[in-house]
Amino acid sequence: MISTAIILAAGSGTRLGNSLTDRPKGFMKIGDETLIERSLRLLRANGIDKVLIGTGHLAEMYEALASRYDFVSCVYSDAYATSDSMYTLYQMRDHISSDVLLLESDLLYEDRALTSLQQSTGDVILASEASRAGDEVFIQTDADGYLVDMSKDRSTLSSVAGELVGISRLTSDTLQDMFCFAGERFQDDLNLDNEQTLVAVAASRKLSILVAQNLIWCEIDDACHLKRATQHIYPAICAGELADGKSITRNVR
Repeated sequence: MISTAIILAAGSGTRLGNSLTDRPKGFMKIGDETLIERSLRLLRANGIDKVLIGTGHLAEMYEALASRYDFVSCVYSDAYATSDSMYTLYQMRDHISSDVLLLESDLLYEDRALTSLQQSTGDVILASEASRAGDEVFIQTDADGYLVDMSKDRSTLSSVAGELVGISRLTSDTLQDMFCFAGERFQDDLNLDNEQTLVAVAASRKLSILVAQNLIWCEIDDACHLKRATQHIYPAICAGELADGKSITRNVR
């Protein structure tokens, strides 16, 4: 079982406009929890005892959060405003020495997203069936279910196996390959995202795609996503937790 998780949280969330002016996306509150604290709670419940948060925009809020949790620490990305997600991850390379769960800070998801990856082995990218939420990243696999390509433009793919959730299980060897690829690209341009890097690494590594059936989740990138999260996704997650008889506790320290 993996014991380390990385949360990428450097972005400024400009597409949320007035919905997010004084805090990072991870501090959006859905129900009675912020997204980041919900993720910390679920990660803790799934065997994670070390969380690294890659920060940038309003990093001091994450630093204050980390000071309250003894298993959380932050790594600051100084070029967050002119770079993409892979640069944030690259800045954390000296702090990673094991397999990890990698996730974004702006996700709302049910517990099953994590348990399914913890029950897997090797490199596994979590996918879902079509969400039709807008701004989806579509995944193409080969006949054996390994990653071939990813794109927001599904017409560029020969087939679509699922939709990227934004949570992955990655081995330390794959992370090192990602860092090597990114390090060369960063000599010319810092705008490189994780999806591009994973596709590049998939040319020489087998990265499995796990399509979780009926997974309840969403990414919150804009006002429409936020409305969908509060009105549909969160109530569905709560209903599922009650149906499963799960006790929801807020103490994750």
